[in-house]
Amino acid sequence: MEFIKIRKPIIVEAIEIKKEVVMNTKNGEMTAQVGDWVIVDKKKGNIIMDAEKFEKTYESVDLPKRVLSEYEKKLETIKNGEKILTPEQKIAMFGTEINYIRNDSIKEFAIAIVKELPSYFFEIPASSGGKYHPEYARKPSGGGLHLHTVVAIKNAVEGFKSETRELSEIQKDLSIAVLLVHDGFKSGLAEEQGKFTAPDHAMISAKFFKENEKINNMLPEDLFEMFLRGLARHMGKWNTATDFNTNITRVVAKVPETDFEIFISECDYTASRKHNEVNFDEPTIRDDVVKEEKSEKDTEK
Repeated sequence: MEFIKIRKPIIVEAIEIKKEVVMNTKNGEMTAQVGDWVIVDKKKGNIIMDAEKFEKTYESVDLPKRVLSEYEKKLETIKNGEKILTPEQKIAMFGTEINYIRNDSIKEFAIAIVKELPSYFFEIPASSGGKYHPEYARKPSGGGLHLHTVVAIKNAVEGFKSETRELSEIQKDLSIAVLLVHDGFKSGLAEEQGKFTAPDHAMISAKFFKENEKINNMLPEDLFEMFLRGLARHMGKWNTATDFNTNITRVVAKVPETDFEIFISECDYTASRKHNEVNFDEPTIRDDVVKEEKSEKDTEK
């Protein structure tokens, strides 16, 4: 049986020359004149072709441009100078993490505290000096602090399965709320990025939420106090700071004591270790924060 076959079209990337230029090609160094086309071939070398031959050989096609991920869009917004993110954008950055929370009241609380985060939080690296944290969290203007937080919460979700700490369902939900904002004011309270990490950022965060009238009455008093303690003590035993001018070291936060406080500190610490690289292209970003169905055993009053 005979078939007539047509050769598949070859798609090339071509650039029209607007100004005479000398360039390297597959045939060596050559000059491209105004009106010529250059067929870009990174493996075999560029090809210069005059306009008449190019028009006879190729025709233009409209190919879709690569679609930026939602995460890239958010970072692009920040890099382009629009540094103030809307509350909705901030929530979308943590859509997946917020939906780990089963209790409706704590989920509503988590949404409220994420809205209060400064926009710089989503831009700066997790470590201002570059001494700590894996590579993905250290890139300047790459959202490293946000990624560190995503991984700390991943650690928590996995930690719930191991049951190495005795946590109630409410405490599990509350620990995610703490981790969402544990480094929320790492460079201080100002909306614009500070140059260095604020050594007492844990206490700054706790004080900010304690005095925030939109936040401090959303949970029962005992749960809100637990939230503040977990936030203020998340640094674990690394709770001191040294003034390099005076060489005086001071305690900037108390060490964790309860299983709840220790668990939060462990999640943060593990996420900050340099050797713990995480293989993900981007965190999942959701524009909807959905209330998930809960079984009776998942609900604790």
